[in-house]
Amino acid sequence: MQRGYIFDLDGTIYLGNKEIPGAATTIRTLRERGDRVLFMSNNPLFTRLDFKRKLAALSMDVKVDEIYNSNYILARHLKKLFGIY
Repeated sequence: MQRGYIFDLDGTIYLGNKEIPGAATTIRTLRERGDRVLFMSNNPLFTRLDFKRKLAALSMDVKVDEIYNSNYILARHLKKLFGIY
């Protein structure tokens, strides 16, 4: 059975520009055992690509489609409601 995990970014995976100790190892271990991992942030100041780059700088290989933040979720919602984006 595949399990899934959603992690908040700031304060859970990193703090400022530093990895929370053990975060990268935990993510890697979960993926190695076949679990799905997603990341969320309520910070609307950065794009999903910005978050991907920050995680890459912390040696975490994350795909953009595994990252969700408040502005992305709002844009998807508006597109669904009004056909805009």
